[in-house]
Order: sequence, then structure tokens, then C-alpha cells
Amino acid sequence: MDFRNLDLLDTLLGCFRSGKPLLALIICGCAISCSHNPDQRPMHESPDQALAIRIDNYMMSGVGLGYAGALLVAKDGRIILNKGYGLADKEASTPNTSETIFDIGSNTKQFTAAAIMKLVDQDKLLTTDRLGDIFDDVPADKRDITVHQLLTHTSGFDGGFGGDFDGTTKDEFLARAFASELIGERGEYRYSNAGYSLLAAIIEKVSGLDYENYLRRNILIPAGLNHTGYLLPDWDRLSIAKQYWHGVISRGTTVERYLEDGGVSWNLVGNGGLATTSGDLYKWLEALKGDRVLSKFSRAQLFAQHVMISPEPRRFNGYGWGVQKGYDGKTLVTHNGGNGIYYSSIAWYPEGDVTIIYSSNTSIAGWPTKQVHRMIFEPGYVPRAFTVSRHRTVYEYVLSSSTVGIAGLPEYFESETGAPVKDQALLNRVGIAFEEEGRHEIAIALFKLNIELFPDRGNLWESLGEGYLAADDKAQALASYQKSLDLAPSEDCSWCANAKEKIAILQRE
Repeated sequence: MDFRNLDLLDTLLGCFRSGKPLLALIICGCAISCSHNPDQRPMHESPDQALAIRIDNYMMSGVGLGYAGALLVAKDGRIILNKGYGLADKEASTPNTSETIFDIGSNTKQFTAAAIMKLVDQDKLLTTDRLGDIFDDVPADKRDITVHQLLTHTSGFDGGFGGDFDGTTKDEFLARAFASELIGERGEYRYSNAGYSLLAAIIEKVSGLDYENYLRRNILIPAGLNHTGYLLPDWDRLSIAKQYWHGVISRGTTVERYLEDGGVSWNLVGNGGLATTSGDLYKWLEALKGDRVLSKFSRAQLFAQHVMISPEPRRFNGYGWGVQKGYDGKTLVTHNGGNGIYYSSIAWYPEGDVTIIYSSNTSIAGWPTKQVHRMIFEPGYVPRAFTVSRHRTVYEYVLSSSTVGIAGLPEYFESETGAPVKDQALLNRVGIAFEEEGRHEIAIALFKLNIELFPDRGNLWESLGEGYLAADDKAQALASYQKSLDLAPSEDCSWCANAKEKIAILQRE
């Protein structure tokens, strides 16, 4: 108790003098427990406590600027910080907590790789097995692609064959994959989501179970991961974080989308889209330190430096993981995932056993994970401050302005950020966001302003054409598409095919 509080001391003494010692004890207990200020720190903090407080204060500083997510930090097998920040659901004012569910994107790949290695442990599969050994009617150019090459992104398959939510079935996905043109030489590293969906199909073929059921029975439950999956966990009892485009536009949750679609598209199965908590991801890493889920041999394969991704800095691909030199030259085992709105990353430093698990459900100006790494390994480091998303700055200005007032946006933007609009994609992306909301007049005004700032960029005229078409102004759309082709480069035009297709459609009408 802090006896500098004289009012409390006088009350206690009065209780004792009046023959009410029990009341004095009650007041004393309440003073000790109820008046505790969470901002008051112990006089003798351990180094880990002090570090956790510094990191927590840093993460809290981003909440008012639009950050929302969760962070877990562990050292020497002990969690020192596990906390949610900001809101999981702005409309319902539901906060993010340590138990909030987040989409982990491409971190799904490490679970798929572990499931493959579990089949190896069960003597049902070898990493040297070929597609032609597993599936019927595999084309000659893909027949000899191995499981190892799929695991290491060296199969030559393209990145993917459609959108995450386009309802592609397994048979449709396999047909597209086998009919596709390989984009690289066998053995050359080219990151491929499609390769990991093929691995999911292999898991189903070899095990006789669907992907999520095999994963749940053989990997997740043995590791103690009860809140991880696509559709099998009891999501109704849990808080699932909505995704917010730059903290302002809700995109809902991926779990809701799976339920609406009646399942997970095979453009996503095995390569992305699993949902989980920070705590489950920590249990997962802990399980991979022992024999509970996989044999020592299989665990070593996950973290082995199978294929070099880049020579400088030296980065290697394992099975579902990346291995590189992290802060201060220490070995770092890591992977991340995201879709431009949410973000997930797992980082493990075996030397010193440091784990950093990060999730975000809103796109912000900069990811804080590098700052957290430096705070852990560099005592006294002052992290770079969070900043408001540039997209949010533009979006909120436009909301408070008329379409005529949008002309003042460049001056406002520079006054707020200290720099002019230098990125042609900035106003384009905000314009597309308004277009998706059905606010066509605002979107067109932003596209036109962007063309004033970058007049020779044909892709911006193509975006203006899309805006006019969405607003059903076909004459202006046709003129804009044509202008985009007039400004197109002689080769490698990313928008020309769409512009030509739209021109042909409009000219037929």
C-alpha cells in the first residue's frame, strides 16, 4: 500500500480507533488490489519484463493510428508477451485479444509440408515420389515432378490458376494444373501456391481423407492445436478478426466466406487461408521441437536449407519454411502470409529460443515486426514510430470532401505526410476501393486526378475506363480504354489485354 495517500491512511486509522479493525483490513486489501495502476511498474523488473513492457507500449502506440492485430513474444521457452491490439470487429466494438482468430495466409504451407512428412513417417509416401506415380493421366512434361520439388517451389508450376474464392473444385484445379504451361526449369526456385495445393491433393490421394481431416487428426490435435483449421473448429464460440482495408473498409472474415461458399476453393486449399490463434501457433512451434508430431528426420527436413532463394542476403527454402540469417547474424526460421489487408508472420531464432508471432487484420503503413526484432536483440533501441496509412489519409480526406474538393487532395496529402504523391498506385487503389463500394462519381474523380499527376501512364487511363464502365458511361469508357492503348509500351503491357477485350465488347454494343 502507498502510504503517501494520506486520505487512505486517515481512514484506516479511524477504523482502528473506532473498534472496526475488520473494516480496516478490508480497506487495506482493497487498497492493495483495487488501486493498482497498470502503468505502475515493479521497482525491480526482470530484463524480460522490461522488454515486454517496452514492446507492449510500442504496439499500443500504433492503435490510434489504425493498427489492429496480435503479438506473441517468447524467450527460452517462456511467453513474455501475448496480447491483442485494436479491434477485431469495429462495428461491434469487439477487441482483439490473445485468443482472437486470424487468417494466417501462406503460413498454411508449413502445415501442409508437415502433413506430407507425416505420410513419410507413416511409410505411405516418399519425397522422391513423382506426380506420375500418384495420379493417373499426368502429362509427360509433369510426370517426373517430385514431391520434393513441390515442397521447395522448384517444380516449375505457375503461382496459381485462379482467385482464392472462385469456387474451384479439386478436379477442376487438377485439370488446370496438369494442362498448364510450366514457367521455369525444373529445380529453379519459383514460389508457387499451386504447388502446395497439389500437395494437398496428394495428401488426400495417399491418405484417403480430405485435407483438413487428415491435418486435424494427424498434425493439429496431436500438437494441441484446437483452434486451427478451415471449417472444422467450433468457430461460433470464438472471436474471428474481420479484415479492414487500411483500417477503414471492412472485408469481413475468410471463415464467413468459406461458409457462404460451402467450402474452400482449391485455389486456396493447402497453400493458404487456415485460421488460428497466436497461442496455437506457439504450441505448433513447441511441438516441432520434439517428437510429438513428427520424427526427428522429418522435422529436420522442414528446416533444412534445401534450395537457395537468394545469394545475398543468403536465404534458403525448407519445406514450408524459409531459413536465413536474422538479426545479429543469428539463424532465423520464418514464414509469412497476407493478402494486402491481413498479415501473419512467424519467426523463430533457435539460438536463444526466441519466438515472435505476429498477426494483423488491417493494412497499415508499415509492418512493426522488424522493429520488434531489433527491440529484442538490441537493448535501448528506439523503434521507428507507427505512421498513418497513406491510403487511409487519402480515403478520409475524400470522405470529408466533395468531388470538386478532391482537387485539393495533393496539397492536403503533402501537408499531412511531408511528401507529395509520388506513387501512381496510391490514388488508383483508393479509387478502386470507392468503385467497389459503388461510389462511382468519387472513383472517377480520383482516377482523373491521378491522370493529372501522372499524365503519361496508360494503366491509369485503363483504370479510368473501368470506372466509367462501372458507372455505365460507355462512351467515356471506350475513349479511356483507347487512350490507355495509345500510351501502352511496345511490350510487357499488363493492362492491354483487358483494354482490348473491353473495347471489342463496347464496339459490338
